[in-house]
Amino acid sequence: ILTRAIITPLGRMSATVRRIGSGELGAHVNAVPSHELQLVANAINEMSNALAEATTMSVSAPRPE
Repeated sequence: ILTRAIITPLGRMSATVRRIGSGELGAHVNAVPSHELQLVANAINEMSNALAEATTMSVSAPRPE
């Protein structure tokens, strides 16, 4: 049970990081059972949001003429 409580959330986090790496900016990790893993999940979600926002700002920024 302990293995499932750690391995399953880590697998979900890993899959989300791969999705972000392949361009799915804004992808999020759902809630995880332990406080420590939730801290990591929150950091991944914050990174994903920041990347999505930076990309949106970059795309919408006026281009020099």
